[in-house]
Amino acid sequence: MLLILKACTVKPCFIRGSQRANVPEAIAHDWKPLQEKTLRSVARLLRPEGLQDGLVVLAKELGTSWSMTRTCADKQSFSFSTTAAMAFVEHLVLLRLKKELSNSQEEELLHALNSLKSLDGILYFRAARIAEISGTFSFTHALYARFSGKEALAHYLPHPEHLKVVEMGRQICDDYFVLDWETNDASQVGDGPKVFMVVKLKDGVDSHVLLEVASVCAKQASQGRFVSAGSDFSKRGSGFDFGYLLGTCSDCPPDQHATALKHLQDELTFLQGASDSFLESSFVVQC
Repeated sequence: MLLILKACTVKPCFIRGSQRANVPEAIAHDWKPLQEKTLRSVARLLRPEGLQDGLVVLAKELGTSWSMTRTCADKQSFSFSTTAAMAFVEHLVLLRLKKELSNSQEEELLHALNSLKSLDGILYFRAARIAEISGTFSFTHALYARFSGKEALAHYLPHPEHLKVVEMGRQICDDYFVLDWETNDASQVGDGPKVFMVVKLKDGVDSHVLLEVASVCAKQASQGRFVSAGSDFSKRGSGFDFGYLLGTCSDCPPDQHATALKHLQDELTFLQGASDSFLESSFVVQC
């Protein structure tokens, strides 16, 4: 969508289009349900000297990205274009293989799982042994995939090739766990170490609190690492309803993976400390 906002010295700004209205009123009309607090923030910030800050507030609330182009030398007129930010899907599956399985059966399952990465809509896919898991859980293997969106996940789940592997898993697995969440993080995921923190929120706690914690952590992450977080929408997580992923990007060379893992563990410590008072329980998976 394209918004044309004109800054002036008398009123904060106006929208050109089928209706000419004060910006906060137009926002309330066109983008329900924006929170009243955000509207007040936008009304306060959308004036000539605070125009850019105002759009940051608006874009954050709408879940969009935005760009600004100055169209005249005196900075009195600006063009803003907002486009919906891409919502990728993080797909985490934990498996507990039966103890009596042979190495060849384990390798066969991993090979079958990893062969699914060629299906449409999959941006990253890897199944492997779990290096470490906290708490009382005894899962042995993890599958992590990033999809281009919910439609891609919906295409993948009933796909015949996926269903074949699911049937194989039912015969050789004792237990499984699934968590799915959306993310706007656009990092190129690499094969380096990954740390997942899966949490169950206390009653009455809004997941936006954890998203803010993830945002702070993401700003601290150096080049080559990324942070993804979101609320589970699959409802197959045994009551756990939120996931964090601390990962390495594709531009992190293999000889830096050990160093990257140390940084990921430090960031995990930050996440645990910042989130602890909001959580009923949590567990960590490293793979």
